[in-house]
Amino acid sequence: MAPIDKAVLGNKILSQPKVEGQVTKNLSVDNIVNTEEKTKGYAFRGKAEPGSVVTLYIYSDMPLLVTTQVDEFGNWEYELSESLIDGEHEVYAVVNDNTGNIVNKSNPLNFFVKEARAMSVKDFVATTGAQPISSSESFTTYFLIIALLVIVIGIVFFIIFYKINKNKQKL
Repeated sequence: MAPIDKAVLGNKILSQPKVEGQVTKNLSVDNIVNTEEKTKGYAFRGKAEPGSVVTLYIYSDMPLLVTTQVDEFGNWEYELSESLIDGEHEVYAVVNDNTGNIVNKSNPLNFFVKEARAMSVKDFVATTGAQPISSSESFTTYFLIIALLVIVIGIVFFIIFYKINKNKQKL
């Protein structure tokens, strides 16, 4: 039984990595990838002390708490088969003791879910930035420029004819 399981069964209050615990370089959440289209889930991957049990604190609309075993090479992976709501999320990898206190924690990994697909903050900003212009938007832009030019030319001709007509009346 994992230390976090013992703490939960013992009705202990669990420490929260957002406000408690020391960050260690030996513990990390490296990336999040989208799993197969059918399952619409996410695979969390990282590194920790070989043979230890890592608890993932996933802060979403409803915080999630899951555990995974670290292999002999210090790698861990957890596949979450449920979909998360669109928006910003945060995950910490944590090693707990039997009382629910945090022994070590990773730096948080922030990620966004858009249309049930996880992406890093960097990727989210890149996709919400400059979007390619469609051909209909391009056509509308050209139409507006031509219309403005026609209006300006019309005003210029009106002023010229007005001045010519005014000069003829003075003579």
